[in-house]
Amino acid sequence: MGAQFLTHTEIDVIAGRRAGKDTAGSEKRGARRYAFRTSQFVGPCDPQVPDALPVFYPARFRDLSTRGVSFYWPKEPDFEKVFLLMSGPNMAITALADVVRCTKMAKAADDKYLVGCRLVKVLSKGTVP
Repeated sequence: MGAQFLTHTEIDVIAGRRAGKDTAGSEKRGARRYAFRTSQFVGPCDPQVPDALPVFYPARFRDLSTRGVSFYWPKEPDFEKVFLLMSGPNMAITALADVVRCTKMAKAADDKYLVGCRLVKVLSKGTVP
């Protein structure tokens, strides 16, 4: 079992929902996924300039777990690391993640790829007034 970066309570708060509603019946992964179908922000890391500040783009997220997220991206990612800015009704989280898989969506109009990421480090967590 890998490290847990977000608690189930934090997932509930950021997703703005009540505890305990998962999306994946019998989950084969090490961490249960929860629906997180909302627009958030991703900042791809440029491997050529590792110390550069990322440019953030809106992305439609699909799900969230204690150890990772997935989001839709308009083209095949040319990045291996990404910064995530996620916020909900009462919480904001900034994290660094590794891209671990990318799946081309068969019938997608704008968002052609589903990008799966594993959280590497949560950089900040805070409540939003």
